[in-house]
Amino acid sequence: MKIKHILFFVKSILIYSLLFCKSYMDSPYSCYKIEGIAGPEDFVYLEEGIFLVSSHNRRDLESLGEIYSYNPKTNQVQVIPRINEPENFSFRPHGIDYRKPYLYVILHGNTMDTKWHSVAIYEFKNNVLIFKKNFQHELIVSPNDLITLSENEFYITNDMKHRASYFELFKTLFLGINYGSIAYCNMEKQFCQIVSDELGFPNSLAIVDRKLFISTTLENKIYEFRIDKDNPAILTSKKEVAEIAGADNIIYYNDKLYITSHPSIMRFMQHSSNAEKYSPSLAYEIDPNTYKTVPIFEDSGKKISAASVIIKLNKELFIGQVFNPYLLRCTMG
Repeated sequence: MKIKHILFFVKSILIYSLLFCKSYMDSPYSCYKIEGIAGPEDFVYLEEGIFLVSSHNRRDLESLGEIYSYNPKTNQVQVIPRINEPENFSFRPHGIDYRKPYLYVILHGNTMDTKWHSVAIYEFKNNVLIFKKNFQHELIVSPNDLITLSENEFYITNDMKHRASYFELFKTLFLGINYGSIAYCNMEKQFCQIVSDELGFPNSLAIVDRKLFISTTLENKIYEFRIDKDNPAILTSKKEVAEIAGADNIIYYNDKLYITSHPSIMRFMQHSSNAEKYSPSLAYEIDPNTYKTVPIFEDSGKKISAASVIIKLNKELFIGQVFNPYLLRCTMG
């Protein structure tokens, strides 16, 4: 083992021990649950003033998922009907993105280490999701989230080379050997290309002008890349812009980036199999121009565990989570 890996191992043990033992405060906000949505891990907010929510019971991988709509004005939650899908379609949604009028949905197979993944595209019309196509590629191996560049182009994160590989997870956590990547895909050309690799569990993405922001859950960093103006399959000028432990989904809204984080990966893993084991959550607002990072939410797990996505609308926070079946809505005061 190389000296640098030994040092990284010792440092990792100390860091994760401290994070595991640390206590987390509960933000003094007035919050209530929007119940009935299994595992609302990701959502998008539409200009029409509604959320589309990716929902799947991730403690029962055999189960199928849904896309829900949530209207914050009426507080109404409903399943969005899907039509024209292939027979026996494997609908287990993960990361999603919306480019009017299309919803892009990452789908997985029915086991944790599945090798079946795809990006399904639906037209969202009259509160119905109309299936258009399903895209698969050999370079989409462990997809987590995606962001579209155009109707037929997107960037997608592979958090690992082999989904749910404990061997890769251990080497990333304790040796600093990173297996994640970002791929650029053009569906019209049936083409994908790895544009950045050796990332520590790359999770989510956001595009601001020609800047691509990426969260890395196990590197605890937010990176910024520059998208080449002539060729989107080229990323340049990789730069660390923030350090956030266990960073998860990124949403760009109203000129700010909103990011959740899992500050204790060990507690997150315990919570993944036991809803009664709390997993603390943090969230931040980042200015994509100055990189000023401001904490906006902290919870020990009592209000919400393993928060995975957040957005601020006026003085309210709307928060999703990986496992438990509700959104959280908080007034900041």
